[in-house]
Amino acid sequence: MAYLLLRLKDLDMGSFSRRLGLTEHLFATLHSLGAMLYVNIAHIQGAVPFEILRTAINLLQERHPLLQTHLQKSGDSFYFVSGTGLLIPLQVIEQEYKQQWLEIAQGEMLRTFSDEEEPLCRITFVQAKEKTDTNQLIVTFHHAIAAGSSALHLIDELLSYCCDLAEGVAITPPEAMPLQPPLEQFLERYLSNQAPLPSTQIASSQADSSPTLIIEETTTSEHRETHLITRLFSRSLTQHLQDRCRQEQTTVHGALCTAMLIAASTETLKTSNPSLLSCSSNVDLRVFCHPPVAQSQLGCFVSAITTTHFLDSEPDFWQLARDCRSNIRQMIDSKVPHYQVSNPELLKKYQVSFLTQMAEYNMGRNTATHVSNLGKFYSKSESECFRLKEFYFATGQHIVGTCLWLGVVTLNNQMNCTFAHVEPLLSKKTAELLINNVIMTLENAVI
Repeated sequence: MAYLLLRLKDLDMGSFSRRLGLTEHLFATLHSLGAMLYVNIAHIQGAVPFEILRTAINLLQERHPLLQTHLQKSGDSFYFVSGTGLLIPLQVIEQEYKQQWLEIAQGEMLRTFSDEEEPLCRITFVQAKEKTDTNQLIVTFHHAIAAGSSALHLIDELLSYCCDLAEGVAITPPEAMPLQPPLEQFLERYLSNQAPLPSTQIASSQADSSPTLIIEETTTSEHRETHLITRLFSRSLTQHLQDRCRQEQTTVHGALCTAMLIAASTETLKTSNPSLLSCSSNVDLRVFCHPPVAQSQLGCFVSAITTTHFLDSEPDFWQLARDCRSNIRQMIDSKVPHYQVSNPELLKKYQVSFLTQMAEYNMGRNTATHVSNLGKFYSKSESECFRLKEFYFATGQHIVGTCLWLGVVTLNNQMNCTFAHVEPLLSKKTAELLINNVIMTLENAVI
């Protein structure tokens, strides 16, 4: 086996710094409170030797400038600052029991990055006892440097490097990608032909001021933990859902939002009929950037919007799915998510004191449900020696967040779902009942 173990001290990556943009600064402030760590879990078929994995990570770090940085605060601003010899931490753990990876991932969402010169990414490799078993690669990011599908592209790129190294393929040192400016600069041209929306209009387009929430038990933020439950759809159900959504003139995302809302209503209708429920959705803004930003470019290029809906005990699934799609489309066409991340007046209120208050008001819950849908992804490593079998992701919800969160990616034609809830605000028993309801609702909708 031929490979070259690269060490960062041998790499000439240059030095650079950049002030954080508006959304990046918000995530840095949230991180200081222990919120919104971004955890990605890749299930991998094939045993990856430590030296190969370490080398592949180094190659990846050489290519992506944000992986070479740490955060530094100066006055009221944060800066990405490159450092000499910053090495992405890699921990290898021998698997002792099947669900160990899930417990590790949940623990990662509680462990913030230090204020020292530490990269804004760390990796844990959970190694199966048998070579034929599945291994897990857990990649944790500071949310200021990664969001959406960029982490999935990064992990797929990492596995491709691992395969090339294992097969003795000569690897040319990667060309470093450029350090990108903040998101708001990419959106300037897109927003230049329209008068800015007033902050009040943007705020009014978000969640209702008194949303119906699901909170079973209250406690202070330091006693909350984000817990994950994963589900894997069959390829058949995934395809049936896609086909039926086309027939019903809606989207898979609209159907997912609807299933989440209906599941939540099974709890809220016990006390309020009808129930006014909210569902937030992540919006990928890369397609609106100028110049265009590739999905493989690491960075924070997302926004979020919230729609509200009245639900009774007999909702029309497909009409609600069409309503979700229509409302989301209308808000995107009105450029609400774009102005949210580009409006300094709107974002400057999110200081530590304000966010601390948010974390306690309604237990930090701002919506009943949230859906982050990465869409379809076809892994480059599908036919290679280290195959990406499943992929799950979530952000920590325990400080501020939603009652029931869902992250979805359709990986190689199979829907991978990550549900997140916060205990003890929502018990595991209730969360599992809600999740089973989501799955059952989707299954019944495509019959």
